[in-house]
Amino acid sequence: MKDSMFHSRPPVDARAVGAAEPMRISEGTLSAESSLTPVVGLGGSTGSLDALQRFLQRTPVNTGLAFVVVVHLSAEHESVMAEILQRSTTMPLAQVTDPVRTLPNHVYVIPPGKCLSTSSGLLTVIKLAPHKGTHVTVDCFFRLLAESHGTAAVAILLSGRKGDGAAGVKSIKEHGGLTIAQDPAEAEQPGMPQAAIETGMVDWILTVDQMPTRLIEYHNHGKKLHLAGPDVTDNSLGETLDDEPDERALR
Repeated sequence: MKDSMFHSRPPVDARAVGAAEPMRISEGTLSAESSLTPVVGLGGSTGSLDALQRFLQRTPVNTGLAFVVVVHLSAEHESVMAEILQRSTTMPLAQVTDPVRTLPNHVYVIPPGKCLSTSSGLLTVIKLAPHKGTHVTVDCFFRLLAESHGTAAVAILLSGRKGDGAAGVKSIKEHGGLTIAQDPAEAEQPGMPQAAIETGMVDWILTVDQMPTRLIEYHNHGKKLHLAGPDVTDNSLGETLDDEPDERALR
């Protein structure tokens, strides 16, 4: 596929539920990753369609981010996911078939029964290894995204059963990226976001309606912010906070 094919509850800071600290990222790594288009991976399964539609409806078309939708789709028939989601956004959106460069303000959708890999700014369809009946589609993409984009990666876990995506969230966090889980209280199926939260590696627990604004604020302040380190904690826990006001406001 060529690029031309593209036409409540307050937020919960997951540090309050025992989030692990991210690793420190070297300046050289940050410089290399800053040249990549930031990629937001949207993972989900059962019940995630409504969440995806609401997310796209509330996301401006000029964020400068690329969005990759990775959900569990049956390999036994053609998917209409891309067609359905296109109705929720004016951003160019298409299902990935051939290698394509990830561009800002575009949405990419995984094909049925496959995984997606990212390397040198290219999104490529790869075979999904069998895992004894369990779904690993989201884990597969999040792990590869973490390795290729590091601090320029964002993982969002939406509604779905069981625990696909939890291991991938850990990879994103360990490589310095941002991790978000849908509030299990609003998810149609809370299994996937809950499993991610229980890893202690989720930065924010948010409703879908809160996600676009918080994500854009974080991206716009990205050059000034860093993920919370051992000396940066939440005053609500009676601990020390970094002096950076934008850090406090966003995280």
